[in-house]
Order: sequence, then C-alpha cells, then structure tokens
Amino acid sequence: MCHLHRSCVLVIEDGFSSAFVAAHETGHVLGMEHDGEANDCEDDVELGSIMSPRVQATFHRYHWSRCSWRELHQYLQTYDCLRDDPFNHDWPALPQLPGFQYSMDQQCRFDFGPGYSLCTAYTTLEPCKQLWCSAYNNPFYCKTKKGPPLDGTKCGPGRHCFKGYCMRLTPDMLRQDGGWGTWSGVRFRTRRCDNPAPANGGRTCFGNSYEFQLCSQEECPPLTDFREDQCKVWNPFFEHEGMKHHWLPYQHPDPDERCSLFCQSKETAAVVSMNRMVHDGTPCSYSDAHSVCVRGECEHVGCDGQIASDQQVDRCGVCGGDNSSCKIIKGNFTRSTKKAGYLKILEIPKGARHLLIQEFRETPHILAMKNQETGHLFLNDEDELPDSRVLIEKGVVWEYINNEEQESIQTTGPLKYGVLLMVSVLMRESNVTVSYTYIIQDRLWSSLESNLLQEDAIFYEWALKKWSHCSKPCGGGKQYTRFGCRRKADGKMVHRMFCSNINKPRAISRNCNSNTCSSPRWVTGEWEDCSASCGQTGWRRRWVSCQQVTSTGQEEKEKKQQRSVHSKLCGEDRPEGKQTCNRFPCPAAWRAGPWTPCSVSCGNGTQERQVACSSPEGLVQNCSEPRPITNRSCLAPPCSGQRCRGDRSVFCRMEVLSRYCSIPGYRQMCCKSCNEINSSNSSNPSNSSNPDNFSNVSTTNPPTTNIRGQQNHFVPRMPPFRERTQNKRIQQLLNERRRKDLLRRSDGSREGRTDRKQGRL
Repeated sequence: MCHLHRSCVLVIEDGFSSAFVAAHETGHVLGMEHDGEANDCEDDVELGSIMSPRVQATFHRYHWSRCSWRELHQYLQTYDCLRDDPFNHDWPALPQLPGFQYSMDQQCRFDFGPGYSLCTAYTTLEPCKQLWCSAYNNPFYCKTKKGPPLDGTKCGPGRHCFKGYCMRLTPDMLRQDGGWGTWSGVRFRTRRCDNPAPANGGRTCFGNSYEFQLCSQEECPPLTDFREDQCKVWNPFFEHEGMKHHWLPYQHPDPDERCSLFCQSKETAAVVSMNRMVHDGTPCSYSDAHSVCVRGECEHVGCDGQIASDQQVDRCGVCGGDNSSCKIIKGNFTRSTKKAGYLKILEIPKGARHLLIQEFRETPHILAMKNQETGHLFLNDEDELPDSRVLIEKGVVWEYINNEEQESIQTTGPLKYGVLLMVSVLMRESNVTVSYTYIIQDRLWSSLESNLLQEDAIFYEWALKKWSHCSKPCGGGKQYTRFGCRRKADGKMVHRMFCSNINKPRAISRNCNSNTCSSPRWVTGEWEDCSASCGQTGWRRRWVSCQQVTSTGQEEKEKKQQRSVHSKLCGEDRPEGKQTCNRFPCPAAWRAGPWTPCSVSCGNGTQERQVACSSPEGLVQNCSEPRPITNRSCLAPPCSGQRCRGDRSVFCRMEVLSRYCSIPGYRQMCCKSCNEINSSNSSNPSNSSNPDNFSNVSTTNPPTTNIRGQQNHFVPRMPPFRERTQNKRIQQLLNERRRKDLLRRSDGSREGRTDRKQGRL
C-alpha cells in the first residue's frame, strides 16, 4: 500500500458496475487475497463477495467477506502513509439514492456506449431485476451485464428501483448517517454505531469503537512471564501430532503476529499456533516491556506508562535518558580446564542489557547459562553438541549460535535475574578464552561487589590492513596506510569499536605512479560483420574510445595499462564507428505462393500456385534459376457414387447454414441446397480482387464443369471448417453424418469404380 510505485490500480471504466472492479483491485492494494484462494472463504464467492476471483457482485448483492476483514486488519496498522489526510476533499454531497440522477437510458449508455437505450422489444414483469439495453439500429438484440439498475432509478409513476424491485420509496430506504451509542464499561469499554445505524450509503461513525485504560501498573513479581503462563495452561490438554507436550512461550518473528498465542514444544521444538489471541495486557514483545496487546492489536505505551507516549528508555534502561548514566563493561576471561564437568567462568548481574559473549577460537567445550535465582541450567544442560537456537527464560529472549564449534550467546535484556556463564568441559588440559560486553546503569554497577576484569587496553591493537588506491593513475600520486583493529589473542581482525579507546596511529604516505602521463589517443577495434549481404540497408560498426596509457606503479616491471578518458582529451577527429557496406542490388530469385485447394472434393484433381521473380526491376528474365512448377495433380478421397435425391432436413434452406456445404456429411444431407448454391456461384463469378501479393503474375480460374449426372463427383473443394452450429439438432445430424461418412468411405470408393465400369459398358 505504501510503496511509491506500486500503490495504484488501473481499472477500465465500463459503466457503473466498474465500481466493483475498482473496489476489488483496491482490496488487493490493501493486502486482501481472493476469497477461496489460500483462505477458507470459498463459500462467500457465490454470495457476491467483492474479493471473489471473478467479480460477480451487483448493486443489490455485494459484501466484504470475513477473510477480507481479517486480512485488512492484519496489515492496516503497518500502513503509516494512511495516518494523515494529504488533501481537503470538498466533494459535493451525494444524492439520497444514486438512481435519482440517472435514467435507465443513461445507464445503458454508461454500460455499452452511445446509441444504447433501455430494451423495449420484450416486456418484463420486473424491470428492476436486470437492466437490458439495445442499440437504436438493432432494437431486437438486447444485452445485459447481469446487474440491476441503480437504486432510485425511476421505473414507473411514483415508483423507483430498490434492491432489485420496483416499489414506492419510504423514508427508511433513504440515506442515513450513523451516530455513536452510549459507552459501555469503564476500564475497557466499547460502543456500537447504531444510534442510528448507517443505511443506504450513509457515512459510518467517526472515531474508535473501543477505549481502554491501563490499570494495575505495578511491576509484576520477579521471575514471572505472562505469555509463558498462557502456554503452560495447554500442557494437559493440547495434543500435537498425536502426543502431549510441555509448551514454552514463543515470540513470532512477524511483529503483526505477536498478539496471537504461539507456543513451542520443549520436546520437539515445533512451533504451534493456539488459534487465539493473547490475554489483554500481555506485553507485545520481550524487547519492549511497556507496549501491550489489546484485542489482538499491539498498542504502543511509553516507558512513562502513558498510551501513545513517545518516551523511551535509553541503552541502559533509563526512561527518557540520554545514555549519560550508562556504563559499558568489557572484558575477557581465560580459564584452564583440568577436570570434566561444568566450570564457572563469570557472573552477569541483574539489570544488564545488550549482553554479548563470544569464544575466541574453536574449542571442544560447550558454553552454558544458569539462572542464579532459580538454579535452573536453562541453556545447554546436556553433554551432546547443541545446535543454534532461540529460547525464552523467565521473560528474557536468549540467542545461542554454534558456528563450527565457535559459540556465542547474546540478548538485549534487560536481565530480570543474575546469570552464571559456565563451560561444559569435554576435554581436559585445555584453555577456554571468552570475551564479554554488556551495558548497565552506574547505580547498579556501583552497588555490585564483582571481581569481573575490566577490558585490558593492550588486548586489541591497531594494525596495518592495506594501502589505499593511488590518487592518480600517472604523473605522481599518493598512497596512504589503512589501519584495522586486530585482536592479539589470535591475530584476527575485528570491528574497530574494540579499539575505540586506543589512539590510532597517523597514516603513512608514499609516492605512486610517478611515470609521465602519455597523451590520450583514439583507439579503434575491428569492424563487425555487415548487417546485410545486399540491398540498401547494410551497416557495419566498430568500437572507438579515447584511451590513455598508464603504469601499475611497479617501476621494476613497468606494466602498462590503458584506461578510458573523456573524448575531449583526444585532440584529433574521432574515427568513424559506423559505415555503409554491401550496398549493391540483390540477385533476382523465384518466389512461390501457396498451393490452391484441390479442384475436386473427391477423385483426381489439380492444384495451382502463383510464381514470381523478385528483383529490383521485376523482370522474369533476370532470374537465372529454372522457373518452379505452377500446376500439380492432387488426389482427393474416392467418390461415393451416391446421387442427390433432395434435402433431408427443413433447416437446409437456411442461408446462414450454407457455409457448412464444404463438410461432406452436411453436403450429403443438404445436397440439393448446396448444389443450388454452387450453381449460382458458378454462373455469377466474384469480381473481388485476388488477395495474393504477386501482382505481376496474371492468373485465371479454371472453368467449373457442371454435369447433371455427376454433381456429387466434381464439387469445388472448400477449406474444411471446424465450426459448430448453435442449433443442437443440426449439430447432432452433422456429427452422425460425419461418423457414417468415415465408415462408408472405403466401401464407397470401390462401388464408385464399379459404377463407372458399368457406365462405359
């Protein structure tokens, strides 16, 4: 919706019913899907839902489905571009009913174009059911878009169309604007737009349908998680894949889904939706302890406890703070492993935020975390090598990453309990070195009695990383050193923030590319092949560029390179990059047209085609190749030898069916009518011009021989038609004749030859 180049639709205006197409496409822009596709609203399609895959809504039968409502509310809160009104819409007030302004004739012109009006050729008992229209030059051909006239259209003296019926209007049918009813409840209250309810296109109520106030804002007891309690309730009831589970809280990665209850199995790590919203007042996210879910939507609450407040905590948790009271604790810890089991490394205090713990190098040991207040070893309490995962422990989200046995643990906090970092020792006589960093308030740090080591300034150092590129390609330039932050423990380059407290060395410069710059010159490539072999359209091209020779800066080798520079630096005229080629007349060649259909529909016949010599002068003698043939024999299916004894159907006399005479089965059934049509065509030849492009070749049509006794043997063959007639009886007869014709074709050819022999005798 809020994408600059995608938040638009293109709808062709095709009458008043186009409003439903515009509403349908606008629904897509707002995030709605087709009803019945990827949702469970296929039953709304036949009821005229606007988001149906094929829009079938009409003015007396349309609605938004429950899936459209759900999908709109799912994405509506993310459309920030809709939060302001960018213009003042001083639109004129709409009439009480839209049909008051448009007659049925005007609506026909909107639907089908100029020249259309209400169809009066056929009387209808209910003119408001469907709007039928016809053109002035064809009043008996009526069309409809299967929709009724607009509500309010006049359909008789004192009567108007309303919801598909012609009736007298009453006050309750006219437009009515909505008004709010009384509020209900106190802490959480709702109201309905029913005082009165909007009707017949009236405006709905402005404002929210519910209000809420925060209550019991005291901090919850420590080590409680409201979302975790809601998942635990389902342990004895909810089964997944045929078994019961211990359900743990799960925070959905999509912020729009965090007010829906998702739980994760402790046994299989499967994430399952419980198909319900979380309780009102549940925090939306573990990273935001103030915003809460209300009726399935996340309502923003500031750190001062006020709804829609902009107050936020700083990096160490001070509401409205400026990070001035934050203390960054960094350090590293190295311990030697002398015995198997869990080895304590360091303690992280309650209230710490933005905690990051990393191993320096790959080790066979496993990092583990323990809740100091409950004594629960909540991370990696098993000896096997764990996988990377995200888990929630008493309202705190922890992310554990195991990348090729090099582990890291991080959380944004804040920690609601002190934790103890431990190492599960799998190999004796080895060292474990970890780095840690977190942020905490000064007042919390000063009250702690901790022996955690502060960051050693010499643990990281600035080191030469590379030389910069030379400032000039020739004529003498400068290069400067680029420094990076390096960890002394393993010599690995790390982020420069680790060296932020160490003075960075001054950059060292050196000369480079001291060779003299050469004068730019034009460089050309090879000519490409000509685009044509003859005629007047041939061109060929080549690459042209202004180049300057430079060196790599290595004087002992003096490697030369070329680089492209602006064409203005090359003083000479630019060589041409395009020229004509192969501009001579093309040799003449014969061109042959398509073969005509066989001259007979059965037996032996001939075919013809047009042949022309294509040359600039258009003369035949310029073609050196022999002239292709223009006539050839053709063999049609054997003749059946049956005589015409008249038409077998009364429909044969219909002129509209005469085009089916080319079909053998139809011709046998309607032989008399088809022969009369052929006789009239042969006596009145068409004067239409030959559509063939070979204008310099004269052709004549062969004479048509019409012998009374051989009418069925010599019929001009027409291209086969595969069309279907809309008359079911005619189509049935055609299909039956076509099947019989295929069965008699082989026997008919043999009988035909016998008849011809007897005729000669």
